[in-house]
Amino acid sequence: MNIFYACVVMMVALCTSLLTTLVEWIFVYRKSEYQELQDDIEQIQKRIDKIKKETIVVHKGGSITNSKEDQKAIKRRKDNLTREKEQLRVKNQELSMFKMKSTIIVGIIMISVFGLLNNVFDGRIVAKLPFEPFSLFHMFTHRNIPGNDFRDCGMLFIYILASNSFKTSIQKFFGFVDKSQSMFQMPEVEEDEQ
Repeated sequence: MNIFYACVVMMVALCTSLLTTLVEWIFVYRKSEYQELQDDIEQIQKRIDKIKKETIVVHKGGSITNSKEDQKAIKRRKDNLTREKEQLRVKNQELSMFKMKSTIIVGIIMISVFGLLNNVFDGRIVAKLPFEPFSLFHMFTHRNIPGNDFRDCGMLFIYILASNSFKTSIQKFFGFVDKSQSMFQMPEVEEDEQ
């Protein structure tokens, strides 16, 4: 085990994350079409949330009425909700198609770098884990490493952890993370209008 190997793998993961984020910025994030699609999706989502929050039941003197007018209002809101959800689906599909070129290029870069690292570090112990992973994860942590000490860790596990961590951190730093994709969303606080 050599600390130098772990540092090299982490530096390559950092450089790869920077490169792939740059590619995504060139092909996606800097384009006005992306910003427009993001704004459209956000507006549609707000309208959907508003429709869901609105109460449909009409109170008259403390009692709930189910008149034909109330039924029509309920049906109208359901139709509006269905229409808005369809618009959201279409806009999300347009956004996915817009990102496809960069996704393909990023995939090619990641596969190429992984292949290069795999050739260089095949069979080498890169790190020593402080725990023995579940047997299901041995194929990631102990891949092509001789011996039965499953705390020995190969390049694959370190590279996957480092590249995912670096990429997420870089995207958050530059503000490229879509609000719909962020794992831990902060609730939006609406200020009262005075």
